[in-house]
Amino acid sequence: MKVLIYGGSAEGCYLAARLAQAGHGVTIAGAGKAAPGGELKLCGRRGKLEIVPGVEYVVDVHEALANGGYDWIALALPAYETASAGEVLVQHLRQPVPVVTFQRGTGHTATLQTILGHGDVIAGAITAVVARSGANAVEIVREGGICLGGSAPSAGRIRDALASIGVEVVHLPDVATLEWSKLFVDLIGNALSAMLDEPPREVFKDYRLFDVEWAALNEALWTLEQRGITLTDLPGAPARTLAGRIRRLPRQLTRLLLIRQVNDQPSSLLQELRSGEGKTEAAWLNGAVVFAAHTIEYLAPINHALALSVSDIAAGRVPWEMFRHNPDMVLRAVRMVQGGSLV
Repeated sequence: MKVLIYGGSAEGCYLAARLAQAGHGVTIAGAGKAAPGGELKLCGRRGKLEIVPGVEYVVDVHEALANGGYDWIALALPAYETASAGEVLVQHLRQPVPVVTFQRGTGHTATLQTILGHGDVIAGAITAVVARSGANAVEIVREGGICLGGSAPSAGRIRDALASIGVEVVHLPDVATLEWSKLFVDLIGNALSAMLDEPPREVFKDYRLFDVEWAALNEALWTLEQRGITLTDLPGAPARTLAGRIRRLPRQLTRLLLIRQVNDQPSSLLQELRSGEGKTEAAWLNGAVVFAAHTIEYLAPINHALALSVSDIAAGRVPWEMFRHNPDMVLRAVRMVQGGSLV
């Protein structure tokens, strides 16, 4: 199959490498830091380096779309670029082409269906943890799989194509279950890591900071329960198992569990702040919990505080230096929004 990867994120490059290794024709458009013409390199957890030839890089996505002929398109962009990417696709696609959304957060499938005017849009999630290790190199930090959700017409065909790439592929009928299962795992340690400029594992070593994390995750779980949204275990992202342990285990035992679950890599929101580009997905992560809570007339104040703080730092409304390596200031900011104790 001929596949366009729209966006040069680490996840997009990982997907491109796996597809190319399986013999599919792959083009990466809007490759970001990837160097056009360079061979893609994939580094496994045990240090094995694989050179992946045959991946085409096109800097201008308009040029890539003008070439046409793609069997499907994978969006591997930040959550805040979904709508603009949809408008670009509308400009160039003369007939419907299946689109798989691999963005963090929720609602991307519905957004694109509205913009594109057809229902062949598939929710997707890459649950492997990957990181850039060079302009054209991706490192696998933790193995995972690829998940699809919903009943779009091309979902089965794309699932079968992905089944050839050597990773576990899961297809869930319910889009909300897929989106929220991935989002719940993405929440863990993400915003606090960004505010403090420290890896999640270091953040959780502070009991006080973990109290914030524990409260934010329980806000999310309570909201999902009230909304009737169920979580499931995805390959490499055991959302249902983690949620059950967070609900049932003593708080400090949960802390030790999550210290083992997270890694020493910068969280996705921290990577955004370090990039200095002034944009963040916080509104699609902690902010998604706030929006979901609002629909049932609940405030989710701790997730609100985290989403707002990270967004303010990214936009330059608040100096990052106020929070970097400063747990007391982080706790103060959360308590101001939450209005008292964290418990």
